Amino acid sequence: MDCQDAKEKLLESLEGALSADGKRQLERHLIACPTCAKFGDLLNKIDVQLKEAITAPRLSPGFRAALRARIDRQPRGLWRHWLPDVAYLVGSGAAILC
Repeated sequence: MDCQDAKEKLLESLEGALSADGKRQLERHLIACPTCAKFGDLLNKIDVQLKEAITAPRLSPGFRAALRARIDRQPRGLWRHWLPDVAYLVGSGAAILC
């Protein structure tokens, strides 16, 4: 594991998305690399400070259901989804023909 991988793993670990094997690899790297260990300590301190400073808003019991209903009411434009692909194909075709 190089330092870039270690930094990515450190960020994943803050989200709790790190596998057991990933944790072991990260721990081995942090033991051998004081720069990454210092970066990890700094990330942990910032994470603790953010958790203390920012509290999650309290949502009403029906919030999720109301949000889902509002999303479901929104019109789904199929054309908007395909527009970038169509533009790419048309542009590619024009470039080939010219």
